[in-house]
Amino acid sequence: MPTLDPDFEGRVVLVKGKSKLSGAPMSNIDSETGFKADSTKGNIIKLRRVAQMYQWVEHEHTRKGESSGSGHRGSQGNRHTSRSPTKYSGGHEVFYTYSTEWSEVDHDDEKFHELSSQREDGRHNKHHNPYRREPDIQSKQTEASASIGAYLLTPRQLSMMVAFEDCHLDATSTSAGQYIAGAGQLAPTVEVTNGRSYLVYRPQNVDNSATIDRPQVGMVRVRYEAIYENGDITTVGVQRGSSFRPFTQKDAKKYDKSCLCFGGGGDNGVTVRDGAYSALRDGEEGGGG
Repeated sequence: MPTLDPDFEGRVVLVKGKSKLSGAPMSNIDSETGFKADSTKGNIIKLRRVAQMYQWVEHEHTRKGESSGSGHRGSQGNRHTSRSPTKYSGGHEVFYTYSTEWSEVDHDDEKFHELSSQREDGRHNKHHNPYRREPDIQSKQTEASASIGAYLLTPRQLSMMVAFEDCHLDATSTSAGQYIAGAGQLAPTVEVTNGRSYLVYRPQNVDNSATIDRPQVGMVRVRYEAIYENGDITTVGVQRGSSFRPFTQKDAKKYDKSCLCFGGGGDNGVTVRDGAYSALRDGEEGGGG
């Protein structure tokens, strides 16, 4: 595996090897949902939680004058034909349509432009979303420290690792099996749609008969994506201690390109090539995974 060579300090190095967790496995679990990773696949370097609520979403459309045509731009979910009052701006007709969709972003129905009529709860919109999602689980990403051999990856290099894979969920995927919601508890079910598995939560206002394929407004679904250790990594940077820094224009002015072709041991060491210089002239670190 790649090892540190003090002679390479301050020089461009191209490092190839397997990614390894460095430090605590902080991305192997999600304490909010009780999710725990499949330990047979190794430790997780990056864990992404995708949390969506099924809700009404407003779509704005424009078209010239009063010509016919819907101006429909397409969306997921069940599109309804209800429209807002038509208004005109710069010779264009502006109108709105509404559809139910799974969305990571919560849409405030009080800001909808639709025709309004006061309801029993005092609100004035026709397409009603919950005041807040229940449970209040939002999308997020966690990262653990990682290394290639003796080299610790920088935050920027970690951000360039994007080869996520879906996490399979089953009855053993959550330790608690439920999310604490105020004074009560919401126990999720594990459901699969389009080849992806989700934790599905049904608040009190949603029928128990609702499913991920026949959802009702207010339902919440959560899935996970992960980047596991032991992936192939190739990264380029200027060696600084046991890590890297970006190659800068100042480095370029003083760097002797004839000194770039040294070292090497293939995948068992550090290899420096002329290509490493050209890859870093713009002052960036490179990474992959």
